[in-house]
Amino acid sequence: LPSPMTFITATVPPVQQGNTLVWNLSDLPAESLPVEITLELMVPISLTQGLAVNHNLVVTTTSAEGNLGNNLAAFEQLIVFRMFLPLLRSLAGPGVG
Repeated sequence: LPSPMTFITATVPPVQQGNTLVWNLSDLPAESLPVEITLELMVPISLTQGLAVNHNLVVTTTSAEGNLGNNLAAFEQLIVFRMFLPLLRSLAGPGVG
């Protein structure tokens, strides 16, 4: 996890070790379908809007593997803020309420 973010939940629960999340997925058969994991992270309000946060993902195995080049991924997330500002409108006519 990037240091300013806090882990909330994931579709497959990990073990958290400091800022590292670890998933033990046991044996996956060769040519198996991808494993998809969705994370929910909390971003502190103190982060500057427009800040780019880097995420790094690494997959390891205890088995022999011929292609280690596809075990790394990295992406950059742009921090943007959305605000909920409800519009309040009176439904009463003139002189009512």
